[in-house]
Amino acid sequence: MKKSRLEQLIAQFNKKELKNLKKFVASPYFNSQQGLSELLSYCMANPTPIFDKEAAYITIFPAKKFNETDFRLHKSYLYRLIEQYIAYEEIRENAFLLKQKTTEGFKRRNLSEFALRSLKKAQENKEKQRLRNADYYEYTFQNSLTQFAYDAILKPTEKFSSAAFVDLDIAYFIQKLSLACSLLSHQNTYQLAYDLSFLEVILQEIEHKNLLEVPAIATYYYCYLTLAKPSEIQHFDYFKELLIKNSALFSERETRYFHLYAINFCIQQINKGAKHFFHQALELYKAGLANEALLENGRLSRFTYHNIVKAGIQTTDLEWVEQFIDDYKKALEKRYQESAYSFSKAHLAYHKKNYDEVLALLQTSNYRDVLLNLGAKTLLLKVYYELSELNLLYSHLDAMKNYVLRKRVIGYHKTNYLNIIRFTQKLLGLNFYDKAEVEKLEVAIKAESVLTEKEWLLEQIRNV
Repeated sequence: MKKSRLEQLIAQFNKKELKNLKKFVASPYFNSQQGLSELLSYCMANPTPIFDKEAAYITIFPAKKFNETDFRLHKSYLYRLIEQYIAYEEIRENAFLLKQKTTEGFKRRNLSEFALRSLKKAQENKEKQRLRNADYYEYTFQNSLTQFAYDAILKPTEKFSSAAFVDLDIAYFIQKLSLACSLLSHQNTYQLAYDLSFLEVILQEIEHKNLLEVPAIATYYYCYLTLAKPSEIQHFDYFKELLIKNSALFSERETRYFHLYAINFCIQQINKGAKHFFHQALELYKAGLANEALLENGRLSRFTYHNIVKAGIQTTDLEWVEQFIDDYKKALEKRYQESAYSFSKAHLAYHKKNYDEVLALLQTSNYRDVLLNLGAKTLLLKVYYELSELNLLYSHLDAMKNYVLRKRVIGYHKTNYLNIIRFTQKLLGLNFYDKAEVEKLEVAIKAESVLTEKEWLLEQIRNV
């Protein structure tokens, strides 16, 4: 049975958030409906897909007979109240917005003295904030407008500063560049087409007004050029330098996206054969871990975890990789911790040629994720080959092929793993004394466009 929207929403909160949510719902200022606190408590205590509506209703109204319509209404009331809680938390966390709304509230009540004092305090606090993103410049602009409104009355003969126009320009250009980066990333990922010709005017205006001196604009500017002109590597070099230098100026969300853009660019270059970009990627991964840009609500994606291990191994930074695997195991989603951890340890052990450790880790682990399972099977394939365990390898290749054909492995991944199996079988049947036959297989491996183990296969040919 599928969970309702209410139950799905409640399930997304962590323990701290649930504690605060209970206080919010219990407050008579926010909630005047009877029974919503009890309904929330019931939902929190019974997070199973099978929801007992009548039992929940009894917790709200112990003396009343179950009423389906009434119960649905109360679930709807609670859902809307949780929406308000989320909005309240977003406002509370936004120091800029909170100060701005306080000043506006004073102004609307004609409390000029209070509004001006609040405005002065807001301007002082603004400079203490680390953020220098679009929100900061938009907030600065709004403050300037409020100040202008009062100065026009209190100091009508004085000349006003035009700085507000510059702040508005900066906020506008950052927002435009941010949107363009999102569209380009989407375009590159899904092979779509967006008309971004209007950006040329924006770029020219930024250059003309010397706005590249503003760190936030410079970072977004080179991020855009990196995505728009991937063949011009100098743009990426500037972008990476600015990202690492300026990451503290942006929100967590912005910093996360910047790191993803930069890392995806490195991966694209690696896929084109530029292996030195593993070093660039690892530097970005380390920076993203240090400033927690790669963590979302304290969690690290299992895909990022595996990619970091791969980058560290490729750059032979093995001691750091081993420490990373241990340190960030608990940052993974609980259901993936053991499988991601054991696979990463096995991956590292293979590169250290500790084959017994690889076999022990892989043969005792249960990989429910299909792609991780195939990654583990590929690692076993390589170990069996390098140990010359041919009987085990022949049996393993047959089982692996059946697994690929049986499971819902589609597109690129299916082609890739079937190619790995096919070329390994050819390698096993190869007459290494026949130079023409060896050369023919080598050419075929090099020509295959979908083959992640190309380097390993070619290495086996060269090492004979």
